Amino acid sequence: MAENQADFEAIVNPFYDYLNETSDRMPATDFYNTQNKKDWGQKFYARPVVGGFFIKMLTQPDLWKKWASRDKLNPSGWAPIPGVEQYSELIPQGQMWSYTTEQPPKDWMTPGFDASKWKEGTAGFGTAAPDFKKNTDWNTSDIWMRREVTIPDAKAVDLRLAVFHDDDVQVYIDGVLAFEETGFITQVKPFEIKPDALALLKPGAKVTMAVHCRQIKGGQGIDVGLGQLVYGPKDAR
Repeated sequence: MAENQADFEAIVNPFYDYLNETSDRMPATDFYNTQNKKDWGQKFYARPVVGGFFIKMLTQPDLWKKWASRDKLNPSGWAPIPGVEQYSELIPQGQMWSYTTEQPPKDWMTPGFDASKWKEGTAGFGTAAPDFKKNTDWNTSDIWMRREVTIPDAKAVDLRLAVFHDDDVQVYIDGVLAFEETGFITQVKPFEIKPDALALLKPGAKVTMAVHCRQIKGGQGIDVGLGQLVYGPKDAR
């Protein structure tokens, strides 16, 4: 499930070496030490979880077909290979927000809060950060942002928040916590929305999206949008 081939190989190669070089004559275990090529002696042998070592095959139809073609039993009824997960933008990033860098009242994220005295600026907010488009300077420890958005009338499934955050972030929908994460990321990613907040994102609804981001160290930046996950192409499903 690594996002690039180099990370995938860094994770898988030690296990590959373990299988090739171990002196143990037991089935593959999911509890092993790649430094001495021994299992940990916990009897975790041949459990279905080791199928995770082959998960990359599900994302590469050609590789799947190569190995599946060697099967002589020709069983049927297997689930189809899933399509490639892609993000479709509904409410883009880079939009105008009301914002402040001074600690606001506790109800700052609710729909009825008066933010008329806050500043306005175009996201992303921050300083220099890799793969981040900065439009408005933000170089203090914290920033609080809010804006009203209208959910598209068309029915959308698998809604996700598109977030770039550096560092800690919380996102609210009409005052309900929708997403939070510590640390930083290096590119925009889609994130799942907490159920109570997701229930508010009905087609045609007008909601208040509010964001708090805290700077810890290094570069800093924040921007948030909304979209959905789609799967394609069809012939890969």
